[in-house]
Amino acid sequence: MAFQPQASDPPRPLIPPRTVPIPQRIDVYHPDYPTRTKILALSVFPNSQGVSGIPLLILLDCCYIIAQNRNGKLRALSSDVDIAIADVWIPSGKYTYHVSGEFRYPICTNFLVWKIPEHLPARWLVMGSRTPTGSCRLSSLSTRVKVLDTACVLTGEISRLQACHLVPRAELAWWRHNGMNEALDNDYGVDSEQNVMTLRADLNASGMDEGHFVFAPHQGVGVVLCLTDIIRDLAEDHHLRCFTIADRLKPHCFFARFAWGLFKSQASVFASLPPDTKRVLIHPDLTKIIDDLKNQKRMKNLEKQTDLPAGTALDIDAMSSPASGDMAEGSADIDIESPKLDLFERVSLVDKDPVPENEAQWQSRAPVLRDLASRQDRLKTMYLPQVSELLSANIRIATVGEEDNEQVLSDDDECESVKLGLNKHDEVTDDSEAPPNLAQDSQHRDGLKTIHLLSDSFNTRMTGEEEECSDSEVEHRQEMVSQWLNEVAVYEAA
Repeated sequence: MAFQPQASDPPRPLIPPRTVPIPQRIDVYHPDYPTRTKILALSVFPNSQGVSGIPLLILLDCCYIIAQNRNGKLRALSSDVDIAIADVWIPSGKYTYHVSGEFRYPICTNFLVWKIPEHLPARWLVMGSRTPTGSCRLSSLSTRVKVLDTACVLTGEISRLQACHLVPRAELAWWRHNGMNEALDNDYGVDSEQNVMTLRADLNASGMDEGHFVFAPHQGVGVVLCLTDIIRDLAEDHHLRCFTIADRLKPHCFFARFAWGLFKSQASVFASLPPDTKRVLIHPDLTKIIDDLKNQKRMKNLEKQTDLPAGTALDIDAMSSPASGDMAEGSADIDIESPKLDLFERVSLVDKDPVPENEAQWQSRAPVLRDLASRQDRLKTMYLPQVSELLSANIRIATVGEEDNEQVLSDDDECESVKLGLNKHDEVTDDSEAPPNLAQDSQHRDGLKTIHLLSDSFNTRMTGEEEECSDSEVEHRQEMVSQWLNEVAVYEAA
């Protein structure tokens, strides 16, 4: 077979930067205050006729949510005429939202306190199916959803995909308070397939999760709705464009995400509300749910920290490994109470023998190490999983004598060893068990006290009673433990 010489294609030219016009805005004000009180600010983009604006029904949905599900009418600012034509295009400008018969209606400024209506507006029913669907284990949810969707529901791309929740997993308290399991007729919670779809990874984390776009019905189909000017290049391609809605997805979840993204995008507007603005308050039942979730989280932590029967080895690697599940979204667990390392009050050091001059360079920071290592029963166990990363198990203080065969831990040191979590049978009795590089260095052997880690099972747990700490104190204690762990690694590598 003869091959004909072919000219090689030249490199394709650079893609020039896109020039996208800055979008205009629609501002909506509360009509019942003496000074203008802005309650909504949306970026709006041009339609096919080049007129920047937004469909009236979508704008009314936004106002409906901000007014805690109160139906109202829009008026142009300083006008007494309601805008009443359905599906009209509202151009950029300033408007007021009027609720009939209610003076100074309260403003909802937080998704958590917003209540999803018992009956969605009828036009939202096109956003998915109302037929109950099943779910699967969380460990396979992400993979299963991506297999079902096959591609990004916005762009159709098949790479860099993530399964993302419509109602974020961090909003578990909201989910329970609003009876979403009953509304969706399932028992799978936020991890139901009805609440998860596939997006390109950057559109999820840097787009939808930041409140830059949501989904809404428009003229009988679901479309993408961009809310901010941060992603105006994406808006040029996808604003008010149809997207793929799988039958398993539910209108309630899309309406909840619409509200969640709206509240997220309006954070700066709500922060600027005058102090006398009437706001929606948190419901007592919701407070109870949040408290229950906090208690459940504390109980789970306590179960991990409970003393085990004598002789039971801890699987520290299992403790330190992340829970299986869909971790791609960035809200892998409910953010009711962020797990922070909380150390209890440090005890003062007992007097130590003077450090020999030739050991000064090795002991310059040892008091901090001994302080943190002593009285382990006054430290929480939150940092223990990190110890396993240093191949740790038991923490010991080894006294290396002048002679190679001198016993490392003397009988006088046994009490301190017990405090540090050592078992009697774990005592080091021969210098050869010390790290080889330390045993070979005469400077280290000359009475040097050093901290090193061995690979035995960790049999002693640290316990203590909780106490209130300021944020600065918590941060200080976190820094101290971090420094301690770093120093252990330095001494081990020395």
